[in-house]
Amino acid sequence: MIDRFEAYYSIRREVKDIDTSERRVEIIRLLCRRRKETVKNIAMEFGVTERTIRRDIEVLCISYPIYTK
Repeated sequence: MIDRFEAYYSIRREVKDIDTSERRVEIIRLLCRRRKETVKNIAMEFGVTERTIRRDIEVLCISYPIYTK
């Protein structure tokens, strides 16, 4: 049986290998499921920097209603 730690890191490895456009789509999906999430957590999940996630959100805000604090 796979524990939560192994499951998290196996998913993280898969997510880490996606390109920019795929990551942005996944960010939208993630934010639809988890309405309140931090940039830090998203960055860790995708294996990128917080600045990368902020840039992705800036681009996504052009087409999607994303509200940040």
